Amino acid sequence: RSFKNTEEGLLQLKILKRLAQTADLTLALFDPHKAGSARDFYKEILPNTVSSDRTIFVLNRIDECPTINDLLQIYGTLCFGLARDLQLIDVPKILLTYSQKKEEQLKTEQPNHYLNFIKNQRQTLVDSVLKAPLHQLSHTISYLNKQTTNLTLLLDALINIKKTRRSRMLRVSLLGF
Repeated sequence: RSFKNTEEGLLQLKILKRLAQTADLTLALFDPHKAGSARDFYKEILPNTVSSDRTIFVLNRIDECPTINDLLQIYGTLCFGLARDLQLIDVPKILLTYSQKKEEQLKTEQPNHYLNFIKNQRQTLVDSVLKAPLHQLSHTISYLNKQTTNLTLLLDALINIKKTRRSRMLRVSLLGF
């Protein structure tokens, strides 16, 4: 659904954006049946957080894909959506996760099922979440550096405006207007 359709939706979007900016880690979880339907999320929230150590993209519940062809189609849709809406040249790493119960069940009941050949990256995701607070100082320094750069650009612009105004005032006074 689109956040922008209602006043409540705009407020939710604003809150999510702020949370994503201040979070140690942002998980972008995509379900197989909705892999390409998160345009507001792509355009409004992720551009503020995308960096290799602060955002993890996850295609979740891939065990819901009946065949590997379906999984590849969904994965391609997700990659296309991320590249298009975030205007990225390289698609970020996307973790593939599915139920541990399903993983154990398939190993015993269906040894040739395609999921038996795809590593469940659930533990990688858990490890990343647990390590996220360790990067808090680095993220704070990065945030301050970005804000300092923005402030420097603003001050430079204001100084240039003041110089331009002075030179115009000087010309006007010399010309006698």
